Amino acid sequence: MLWLELDKRICTEDLYDEAFSQKINFAPGRMFSQYNQYQNCLRLNYALEWTDRVESDLEKLGKMIKNRF
Repeated sequence: MLWLELDKRICTEDLYDEAFSQKINFAPGRMFSQYNQYQNCLRLNYALEWTDRVESDLEKLGKMIKNRF
């Protein structure tokens, strides 16, 4: 797993909805707290076989994050 902390202005629950609509999946950080924490964090599972699709999806996710500014 890879834990990423993004800019405080990014809500990964909103990002999740956008990514999921493109069949990209990750765990929003808020899932890992019973309190209102980690809203700008996400967890990626990189145990999958590295394929062109995985690489492309990571690039798409990176662009989605970048476009939030």
